[in-house]
Amino acid sequence: MARRKTKDLILDTALALFNEAGVAHVSTNLIAEEMEISPGNLYYHFRSKDDIVAALFECYEQEMLATLAVPGERLPDLEDIWFFLHSLFEVIGRYRFIYRNFSDISHAKRGLRRRFQSVLALKSHTAATFIAGLVESGIMQASTAERDALAKNIVLLTTSWLSFVEVMPEADSMGPEQAVWQVISLVLPFLRQPERSQLEHLTLAYLGV
Repeated sequence: MARRKTKDLILDTALALFNEAGVAHVSTNLIAEEMEISPGNLYYHFRSKDDIVAALFECYEQEMLATLAVPGERLPDLEDIWFFLHSLFEVIGRYRFIYRNFSDISHAKRGLRRRFQSVLALKSHTAATFIAGLVESGIMQASTAERDALAKNIVLLTTSWLSFVEVMPEADSMGPEQAVWQVISLVLPFLRQPERSQLEHLTLAYLGV
């Protein structure tokens, strides 16, 4: 049990450091120092920093698979869309080092690029499924081309949001709530009334506006 606990603490510590400083600027020695354990103790659980990155990516992958699941027994509604986006950006924020440093990470661990592409493909499928459900239920009106473009834009925005925020002067005020609103603003023009006003009101209340 103690061995498992130490392994989890290593991952928690590494995740915090990677998110704060970036993978390239965090060594296994720094992780061990932050935990006040010996490097040998860390190496007992993980042979290298790449192994820690791979383990954290697996955690991210599992959380994403759960988040990207869609309701199977009914058509999605507006609250499903809002909750899905909120949950999605929470996971992205929790593992933000992956989005900020993916080129470096995937270069060191080539298999991660393929797995990340699978996550993006699932994200695209989930977005398309939600959109199709809204069209089928009569809440949304959009052509096939518009639906395809909207799904791609949702994937693009959710994947690149952190990179965009980092170069903006108002970055400190652009949290996940703002990210959710940006995606919702893509969806709103395609919604019929009164659902459009309903979703806009729900999101603005979430933003505290």
